[in-house]
Amino acid sequence: MSAAGESSRSIAVELALLFLRELEPLVAEDPERLVSTEAILSFAAIRRGDPITWQHWRRILEKYEKADLIDHMLGAPMSIDYGEGESAADRLIGLVLESGIELFHDPDQHGWASIRVDGHWENRPVRSRPFQLFLLRTYYKETGKSPGAQAIRATLDLLEAKALFDGAESLINLRVANHQGKLYLDLCDRAWRAVEIHGEGWRIVDRPPPRFHRTRGSRPLPAPERGGSLDELRRFLNVDHQGWTLDSGGKEFLDRMFRQLEPPARGTCRRSLPTGHGRRFRWPRTI
Repeated sequence: MSAAGESSRSIAVELALLFLRELEPLVAEDPERLVSTEAILSFAAIRRGDPITWQHWRRILEKYEKADLIDHMLGAPMSIDYGEGESAADRLIGLVLESGIELFHDPDQHGWASIRVDGHWENRPVRSRPFQLFLLRTYYKETGKSPGAQAIRATLDLLEAKALFDGAESLINLRVANHQGKLYLDLCDRAWRAVEIHGEGWRIVDRPPPRFHRTRGSRPLPAPERGGSLDELRRFLNVDHQGWTLDSGGKEFLDRMFRQLEPPARGTCRRSLPTGHGRRFRWPRTI
């Protein structure tokens, strides 16, 4: 492969190649290693990112009669007839994909899904308990039965692969986000609504463009109401009269004020406190 091709390969492909180099000498002794979760994720990565290596592994899979199984797990799901011969995993995967699920991954290569729940959209890690409950609920509503632990595991493996290697990369935001010149404040309510704030005003949106994540400490905020006065905020802000006065730069002041509400990427940061002395500051668990 050319130097340009090497530099353009994703981190996911490089990690997959490292794993497969270690796997290859072990396959003859234990061919079942070819269908492990790590192997399947690696095959999904190189199939798109390194076709030459994928062809090498296709020959290995054919040698040990694993090619058809891997193709089935990595391929696009076919239309479902719900016949007696269909497995619970096949049916569950089909139901989930038909639900309109959106799969993506964050910059740290974790799989995520946007799922529709009770008329609204939620963002959940693929390997999280809420997402597993979504799978159980989807299957139960259609069949009145549980798919079983093995079907759940197979579905999670496939959806994680799709999120990592077919889904787009997206930032995950906590409480506050900046998107295309607009600020978004997650209300953390049951409907997953957010307040969109811009230079001309604000509005409540049912599905904000930036993707938000909830933690156990995320508490709901009351929905904003029209009316009132900015003067009601003054007692909560450490600014003098000149800093409070909104002149031609008022919008910039409000923009800076809302940006300061955004938690940093790490747990601690340097922050100037009201006394004016720099000291360590930790964001609270409840935000």
